[in-house]
Amino acid sequence: MKFHVAARALLLGLVAVPVHSESATMSGKPLTGTWVMCQDPDHSPPDSLTFHPEGYGFEHRPDKPKYPFLFKETGEKLLLLVNARGDLIQIHMMVNPARTRLFLKSDKTGSESFYVRQGQEKENSCSTWQPHF
Repeated sequence: MKFHVAARALLLGLVAVPVHSESATMSGKPLTGTWVMCQDPDHSPPDSLTFHPEGYGFEHRPDKPKYPFLFKETGEKLLLLVNARGDLIQIHMMVNPARTRLFLKSDKTGSESFYVRQGQEKENSCSTWQPHF
């Protein structure tokens, strides 16, 4: 129930405001596509985030179910609303100006991890990266 109410509220906001920010349109690099965990000082299980142009996506972890999310980007800020087994979780991320990294700061440890676009793992010396077969 919590997810449905918050999801509807976010969807109403997404209808009123374009999904992609003005800076994303101007740079020609929307977030769409798959982003993989590159560096994580807390050593969480590696995951990836897939963004679709309609404002939704999925979080993937090996051997786990996909978790759907809604997202909204405003400038360098990125908000994800994740449906985790019926509970709505808000995740606040940052996008670097070059739009090559997504940053996530842990509320528990204060550590900062980041994601890169799939295919850019070697160029970014990713420590959590594992080849996709």
